[in-house]
Amino acid sequence: MKLDQVINSNYPATKEDANGGKGLSVCSGTTTCQYSVNNSVNPQTFCITETKSNKSYYINQDSLPAVGGCIGDVISGIPAIANPSFESDTVGNLSWPALWTHYGNDGNVYGGIANDFAGYGTKSLKFSQITTDMDGGMWTQVSGLQVGQSVTLSSWVKSSSTVANASLVLTTTQNGLLGSQTVANNQGPNVNGRFSATLSSIDQTAVNIFIGQGSFGYSSCGDVWFDGIVITIN
Repeated sequence: MKLDQVINSNYPATKEDANGGKGLSVCSGTTTCQYSVNNSVNPQTFCITETKSNKSYYINQDSLPAVGGCIGDVISGIPAIANPSFESDTVGNLSWPALWTHYGNDGNVYGGIANDFAGYGTKSLKFSQITTDMDGGMWTQVSGLQVGQSVTLSSWVKSSSTVANASLVLTTTQNGLLGSQTVANNQGPNVNGRFSATLSSIDQTAVNIFIGQGSFGYSSCGDVWFDGIVITIN
């Protein structure tokens, strides 16, 4: 895809046009592919969802392969939540995504401009605390699971220079759950990339999911953006 873009100054219009017109060789047999492209923006973007044996992965112009799918694609592999959009509703209001709840001192400025997350729309979820340290963000619970399954949380994360702790957390220990497991992927200042956390062989039939600042780590101060969240159960 990158070579095609260099040679032609555009990403291929279709997946069949990729690789100099040879198509994407992986998209054959029992592997299916969904492809989207936008050559009218700068930088140009593409996204590919590949599905095989009831499991989907996706990749775009600036990412490594991740479990889940591109926005709008049909996804297999039982993702509980895949790439939710943090865009405004039909009348322009910004609101918390369905099934998510505030926690702590979130001091949020919802809907920060997602300049670095172009593949996920024009808005991202921004937590902002400028004057005091905070421990807050949003959380949700995925239920109906089986003991022994694994849960992976993945998200694009961007943090400002003053952030001590930007968190992705999975736990079976809070909000009505009586398990003993917690995994946290905590990032510091000036990060900009996709990060993930996996809770293996869960000891409950539900998992609580937290994103924000300070949770299960140092209290924090500054701006943190999240976008392209994927939660997958295996």
